[in-house]
Amino acid sequence: MEYKYQATIALYQLADCSPKDDGTLPCECYHYIFEEENHADNFLPISERKPERVNSAKDQQKCSLIGLSCYLSAEEATKKWNRYNKYPDYAFEKSVGTILCKLCLNKEDGTATKDKEHSTHFNFYEYSSTNLKSKILEKKPITKQNQ
Repeated sequence: MEYKYQATIALYQLADCSPKDDGTLPCECYHYIFEEENHADNFLPISERKPERVNSAKDQQKCSLIGLSCYLSAEEATKKWNRYNKYPDYAFEKSVGTILCKLCLNKEDGTATKDKEHSTHFNFYEYSSTNLKSKILEKKPITKQNQ
């Protein structure tokens, strides 16, 4: 199956960017979205929201920026959101949203590769036929911790 962002992989000439499923799927996982259901940036990887980050990344990092950032634990996703959101210049809240959505992902939806440094984080590379909005199980506002 073809990946949804196959053109981006080709644009950056990432011949080695053919993610192999690491056994993470099927799973329930968490991803940040905006409150507005049809927000243009919901379910877009960094490569599509901020191409300048891909341009400045090292080759081995470019492939991971094409994947959608997901977490196996709501607690870890919330912790990471609060960690990044405490830096006003970073504008994390404005960049990724304030809602944590729970998704049900299967092997038919794409492939997943776990982050080697963070065992609860993985990049999800969706297939072109996948509709992630239809995979939402629940949504809830992220609880802000005192900064």
